[in-house]
Amino acid sequence: MKAALLLTTVSARAEAEVLARKLLKARLAACVSFREGFVSFYEWKGRLTKQKEVWILIKTSTKLLPRLEAMIKKIHPYQNPEILSVPVQRASKEYAAWMQKVML
Repeated sequence: MKAALLLTTVSARAEAEVLARKLLKARLAACVSFREGFVSFYEWKGRLTKQKEVWILIKTSTKLLPRLEAMIKKIHPYQNPEILSVPVQRASKEYAAWMQKVML
């Protein structure tokens, strides 16, 4: 199994918890971690925007990335959610085995 990390953001902790529970229930993620207190600056619809966000780190496998992305697009509260995936260079054997056991 090749591990991957998927990054996304939402505007509130409650949204992060809903997203985490749905992804874990669907077995598309082994673990979902989030951190509050991030501030993002970006252009949206021609205007500079500043927004407090919750940063979400999703631990998954490269094989599940297409399904995970599709589900995030379906359930995410944003019109155009941030979805960035990063390959994992190395994971401990034990952690990788656990990930494989809890995901599809």
